[in-house]
Amino acid sequence: MRVFGIDCNTKYLAIAMFEDNKLVETIILPEDMNKGIRDPFTRLIKMMNDFDDFLNSLFWWDGYNVKEYKGTKYAYVEEIPFVRSAKVMRDLCAVVACTRYVLNKHYISSTEVNVSLWKKETIGNGKAQKEEVKAWVLANIPNIDTALPQDLYDAIAIAWRGVLVSGS
Repeated sequence: MRVFGIDCNTKYLAIAMFEDNKLVETIILPEDMNKGIRDPFTRLIKMMNDFDDFLNSLFWWDGYNVKEYKGTKYAYVEEIPFVRSAKVMRDLCAVVACTRYVLNKHYISSTEVNVSLWKKETIGNGKAQKEEVKAWVLANIPNIDTALPQDLYDAIAIAWRGVLVSGS
């Protein structure tokens, strides 16, 4: 079973993927983190195209012979936190909606997970700070780089919560 954890923000997606209870992939999309792109719509399109390409690379084999991964796939997307800026809220809503659209296109079941919920169920503290999430990931998931962006640690913890919930 493949389980994805996705932490969205307005500039990039942080994605972690577990397969059979092992972390097999962590990635930031787009890899340049949309540096230099100021228009939110252009950033969104680039993010979603890169995400679509990433999923195609996992599930498709060349352009002619479709070879989809046979097995259950789940994605857990971090719910949009409360933000004071209407513009940021609008942009985050668009990112989450488009992320779920791309997941649906690839027949990956997805659900949003509340920030406090995944922190409570993985770390044990619903109000865990960034340092606590990083420490938990480094202590509980083998072979993790200590210099990852914080959003990737969040994505790993979200995916691990998905592994626990989906019973794999």
